Amino acid sequence: MTKESMEMEILNGTKRLLQLARNNTWNAISDKCEYILSEIKNTGINSTNQNVVKQKEKLHKKAFDLSIVIIKLENLYESLYDVNLYIYRAKKDKTIIEVQYYLKTSLDTAFQMSVIDNDPMLHCKLPLPPYIKDRSEKKFDIHWQFGTIHHKWNMFWWKISN
Repeated sequence: MTKESMEMEILNGTKRLLQLARNNTWNAISDKCEYILSEIKNTGINSTNQNVVKQKEKLHKKAFDLSIVIIKLENLYESLYDVNLYIYRAKKDKTIIEVQYYLKTSLDTAFQMSVIDNDPMLHCKLPLPPYIKDRSEKKFDIHWQFGTIHHKWNMFWWKISN
């Protein structure tokens, strides 16, 4: 992804992500999007605890139009290694997309030197709940990571059956 193509690629990535969510979840997914921006940091915390901390941080983040997020990412462009798009919240009237970025400075020094001149990568991701073994199996709640009652019920049955 080049600096010049960043906005168009993120816009196209957003469209792909929304379609992926519509195909795999039973939630209403709006085309009207706002964005929150998060840095992916290497911490010594295990992934479960790290996710809890990140979810709490996101509760206080302000959502922006894509143009504001693009300006912030353009300022970081030379340091960007990876940009990931996730759906944070989906409602009938608005979808909030989380734009997570990983900086080259967070990479191991030897690897950092090998990618220093590379353009950042862009990925669109839809996390699957653990009880979904195969994406074609059934549709799931996009908000499962918030511990919805539907998710807790599915986890209960999944744990019993495994």
